Amino acid sequence: MAMLETNLASRMVGITAIGLASLASAACGGPAGNDAGPTSDDAFTMSGEDASGGYACPIGAGSCVETSTGETGASPADYACRGTQTAPEQGAATTVNFRLAVFGQDGQVARNTRVQFFADNLIRDTCAAPECQEFTTGMDGTTSGITVNGGGWYAYRVFENRMGGTAATRYTDSVQYNEIPPAAGGEIEGNAVAFSTIDLIPLSLGLEREPGTTILAGRVQDCDGADVGGAFVRAFRNDGSEILDAGAESSLGPHYRYFRRIGDDSNPSNEQLYTNYEGLYAAMNIPVSTELIRVETWGLREGDTSPVLLGCEGVRTLADGVTIINVQPLRADYEAGHPCARYNEE
Repeated sequence: MAMLETNLASRMVGITAIGLASLASAACGGPAGNDAGPTSDDAFTMSGEDASGGYACPIGAGSCVETSTGETGASPADYACRGTQTAPEQGAATTVNFRLAVFGQDGQVARNTRVQFFADNLIRDTCAAPECQEFTTGMDGTTSGITVNGGGWYAYRVFENRMGGTAATRYTDSVQYNEIPPAAGGEIEGNAVAFSTIDLIPLSLGLEREPGTTILAGRVQDCDGADVGGAFVRAFRNDGSEILDAGAESSLGPHYRYFRRIGDDSNPSNEQLYTNYEGLYAAMNIPVSTELIRVETWGLREGDTSPVLLGCEGVRTLADGVTIINVQPLRADYEAGHPCARYNEE
């Protein structure tokens, strides 16, 4: 599961180079209120505030479909590891170069930009060795001598940089999780998100960006690391209440969107009810919290009659920023206090 790679950036660019896009309301239907609705009949049964939220199929003019992989959707998504898989094991320390590219702008790098690199995949409020390394990228967008744990996930934060001359060369706060470094040495690539990219998001979908909120973006993936079609995303506050979509009649508030591919372009769509075969999702106007928020993926596995919990991650949010997270199947090794650890305790 490589970094939301450059080709993902170009896909998410879509209309006039939109790199992150926003999300909308039609995620196989939605409930009213916070986590209202029946419990799931899934092996990880949830009730009360963690209920399935009343998501049902069919909804509106479309219907939920079984999760799948591949462009034609012919292969069922593999969720056999759900609830038992663990994060990649942290290996021996090695040194790499870090290159900070500009998300969705081929060839452009983010110069003189502050970065905090967390080799253990846990983004903190402070940066202290050995868990964190802080640096500023050079004129070529790179920094050498960054220590990573071979094979294990890492995370990083890119700080706002308003030194550039235009919105295309100024970058917003962003964080990215669950990235895997090269096995031995080499170079890893991070993403900086330009203000021009963020500003174009609402224009593509007829939505309004609310100051002080954040954007979530990434892919849904299965046990094999394959991109999953037919899944939808839900986000929850630390208190367990769901961050519900504001609905099609409002241009403000949270909105969830999924991507539709037409020809060579993949763009966020107001009509797409769930992920396509590229697994891409994005959400805009998500409220910011000082606590981790829970990002869940849901969908139908082969033979399911109603959507079930597929994956879960906990992420930081930044005001006017972006959080990038690829969500794989539910794990068995969430650390104590992690918002997804509740599912390991059932």
